[in-house]
Amino acid sequence: MKLKTKRSAIAVIGATSILAFAVATPSFAHDRVSGSSTETSSTTEVEAVKATVAATITAVPTTVTSAKAAAHGTQFIVYKLADDATAVPATQPTVGGKRIHVKSGTLADGTLTGVLELKGGLAGTTTNYAIYTADGATAIFATVTVDATGTVATATTSADVTAAYTAPTAKAVKAQKGKHGKKHGHR
Repeated sequence: MKLKTKRSAIAVIGATSILAFAVATPSFAHDRVSGSSTETSSTTEVEAVKATVAATITAVPTTVTSAKAAAHGTQFIVYKLADDATAVPATQPTVGGKRIHVKSGTLADGTLTGVLELKGGLAGTTTNYAIYTADGATAIFATVTVDATGTVATATTSADVTAAYTAPTAKAVKAQKGKHGKKHGHR
């Protein structure tokens, strides 16, 4: 009698374990399957071609001595526009903007000169952007044209991209430190 009861208990525990494992497996599979060699996809991930636009930040205080620090003094907000856009919107959009900083900059005599990077689209396409500055200057219309091979992107702007230096806020400084201080996607 005792033997039958033990066998029944083991069978129930085994069935429960199998059921629990079957229910939990899909949630575990999500993170691991995406990197497996058995996954198939009809699209291929391609790194976006980028174009650069010359950018200048003026009135950098003498207390700011590095190009990197000066680049964080002014943010540019970039909005992707419709394919048929020919000018910037009459008023700055309130959603969809991406904050970017001047890269590859050189600081001399209170002026930072460098570039802004803008992503291009697919081969043979033109992508339109509106570039706004943190100091409230007039918005600039920019286009990025990608060649037929999809390897070279060229940018043009309606005016020079320039802005006056504005001291970064504590919130912006904290966001930058937090952004680079964590490893994302690794466990």
